[in-house]
Amino acid sequence: MKKLFYIGALSAFLLAACGEDEAKPEEEKPVSAEIEQKQEKNPVEEAVKTVIKDDYEIVESDDGLVRINIKDKKIHEGSKSQILKKSGKIFAELSKVESIQSPSIYWFAPLTDQYGNEEMGEVYGIFFDAETFKKVNWDNYEKLDLEAIAPGYKQHESLKD
Repeated sequence: MKKLFYIGALSAFLLAACGEDEAKPEEEKPVSAEIEQKQEKNPVEEAVKTVIKDDYEIVESDDGLVRINIKDKKIHEGSKSQILKKSGKIFAELSKVESIQSPSIYWFAPLTDQYGNEEMGEVYGIFFDAETFKKVNWDNYEKLDLEAIAPGYKQHESLKD
């Protein structure tokens, strides 16, 4: 009689333990899937990806500031017009993201110093404050003179117009 009791208790314990193991993976799947969806659908990254295929880094803050660092090994002298064209498209895409208030884009390219050493350096940067960024009609970004309307920009001497 005791053996039957122990066998029954052991069976119940094993069934309960097996049932818990099966429930845990099902509970974990939706959580990890939700995290993956959030990572995949970062609106700022999606906006940048539509324009840039190069290496880039996005730094966001909770108060609407975003800085995009773009490392483009193919930028050469005289390609400022391409930088401005791509920057305008990125700003236009960012204007569709409600959380963005003050964006900035910094372009990095290989620079050679006086000793012949090459390293990535900033060649162009352009930034908007929240008030100006909100006023601009980004639907017409192709016709905008970004340097004239941006509150600030800087250009490395090696980047020619």
